[in-house]
Amino acid sequence: MTTIEIVKQIQVSDVIGWFLAFLGGFIVYKLVDNMQTAIERHNVIKEIESAINKLFSDPIAKSNKIASKDGDQEIGDVTVRTILHDYQPWEEYNNKTEIVIEKNQRYVQVRSNKGYKEYVSTQAIHELLILFRRIEKLYKDSILKPIDLSDMWREILPFARSGRLQFFKSYLGESDTKSIIFVLFNTVLACEKYKTDNAVKYFVEGFIRNESMQKYYFNNSRYTFRETLKIRKFRKITKRGG
Repeated sequence: MTTIEIVKQIQVSDVIGWFLAFLGGFIVYKLVDNMQTAIERHNVIKEIESAINKLFSDPIAKSNKIASKDGDQEIGDVTVRTILHDYQPWEEYNNKTEIVIEKNQRYVQVRSNKGYKEYVSTQAIHELLILFRRIEKLYKDSILKPIDLSDMWREILPFARSGRLQFFKSYLGESDTKSIIFVLFNTVLACEKYKTDNAVKYFVEGFIRNESMQKYYFNNSRYTFRETLKIRKFRKITKRGG
């Protein structure tokens, strides 16, 4: 009887030891895995931010508000960031839109009023679309988090204002523009979640001025039933100003 009890005690202690060893190994594995995932995520974020900064800093846009040596204003190369102001909305693309070809670049007019003209290159348009598609995929795969979209609101939300979304729709088509809508939609919700009040205010002010823009958002934002609450929250945000 004594021998049987000793064997039983040894077996129980072994099982407990194995369990503790497994548990310890699992915890170490998860810590290392989480650390590697975090490093990879930060590298992706850095890559996205660098791509945005490079695109916004490239002189692949044009404006006639550049002062020449004699004091007159002439059209010249400017950065993409320069034409993302809100002083005047972008115009929709159509068969009457002025096109300029210069230095192997094709430029599309986005503003024209009382002698004031600005152009964006087709290179910038397509690079922006690729960038929004990348952000959309990374967000859907949970590599980019809502906090990341909230942090990048100054680079993302300008495309929700001043007719820029309508321009992309008219130039690229409705299907391609859905990636832009998805990113804008979720960036607004992320800013609301993390109390980025300046971003939400910036969006609402530009959003409520254009009723057709609201309809465009809601008619083209097709989400699953699981995201119905998101759409309701988004509607509440857009109603704050009016």
